[in-house]
Amino acid sequence: MIYHAHDLPTLPAMYLAARLRRAKVIYDSHELFTETAYVQFRSMWRLIERFLLHGVDAVIAANIERATVMHEEYGARNLPLTIENCPPLYQGKRTSLLPDYVREQRCSWTQIVLYQGGIIPGRSAETVIRAMRYAPATSGLIFLGRITEEYKEKLLVLAKEQSVADRVLFHRPVPYGKLLAYTSSATVGLVLYENTSRNNYLCAPNKLYEYMMVGLPVVASDFPPLRRVVSTHAVGELVNSTDPADIGRAVTALLISPERMQEIGILSKQVASAHYCWEVESIKLLDLYTHLRQRNV
Repeated sequence: MIYHAHDLPTLPAMYLAARLRRAKVIYDSHELFTETAYVQFRSMWRLIERFLLHGVDAVIAANIERATVMHEEYGARNLPLTIENCPPLYQGKRTSLLPDYVREQRCSWTQIVLYQGGIIPGRSAETVIRAMRYAPATSGLIFLGRITEEYKEKLLVLAKEQSVADRVLFHRPVPYGKLLAYTSSATVGLVLYENTSRNNYLCAPNKLYEYMMVGLPVVASDFPPLRRVVSTHAVGELVNSTDPADIGRAVTALLISPERMQEIGILSKQVASAHYCWEVESIKLLDLYTHLRQRNV
């Protein structure tokens, strides 16, 4: 039997249950939990994590950068196994879902800059709105994801102040099974964070791989995990995510070059299918389960 603890808050209970049942326990750390901006009782959780890291049977991290921190600083006995936040292979064709939505809202722009995922402070949403002043007038910004009404109103006020209110739309969240059909209909995908914590700086966003899976060029924060993928595979532009002009520059550089975007789209799909999909990453997880089960025999 194997207990699989997803993130630190579940680990104490899973660890205790595993020891009572003489089972194995995996600590799957999707975040650097104690280095997130919102965590309470930080010191207590750090002590718990450091103590339990010595007793678990395996540790998983969402990227090599976080794995290194957990090994060198947190006390993990070995370098954690890296399993990236990658989507399953997408077999669908490019859709017109977001362009149709733009037309329904009676907007005239035709190039869609997509901000996908949770829309919360600390992820450059306000900076992106300011950046639209520097992007081509043929482009507009769509936020696709969950957002509080309070924060949405704040962003709408900002869009008016920046004279880009007619180029900013908010789309309701969609079920994950349908998400990539929407993603595929955009023009450029944004992967932007603010360096408000080391968890953000060493981010592991699934949206990066979702964009790549459907062939979207990306504009990403110049942080180590994003730089490793975007620069290595030449799938987009890296930016200072606190600088609206730099984000606007990067968006423009992509939008004015259809040939380059087409090349990136083809390359992104190839790279994602070969390296950054759940079909590849899941093999690591299954191998880990097999290894731990054999140790139980």
